[in-house]
Amino acid sequence: MIFLEKLREHYVCTKIAILEAVSNKIAEQYPILKDDMEIKRNRLEINNDLCNCYIDLEDGVFKICIDEKTPYCYEDFESVLTDIEDEIANNE
Repeated sequence: MIFLEKLREHYVCTKIAILEAVSNKIAEQYPILKDDMEIKRNRLEINNDLCNCYIDLEDGVFKICIDEKTPYCYEDFESVLTDIEDEIANNE
């Protein structure tokens, strides 16, 4: 049982490290979102008038859910950035 607990802990730490890198990349490209991002419940949440979404990792892919609509899954991070860019453009 201890092995499984350590494995789970390693998984959560790795996931959070990836989400922190994602947050940094988004803040770099979209500085307006920087102060509105937070990692909660093991996912990255963005709560801004221009973009309200969460980004998660599930089964090795990025999952983005915008405005509580059906989530989309992408293998590449660039597609997530495109969705964020589109959402910001739609709300400007």
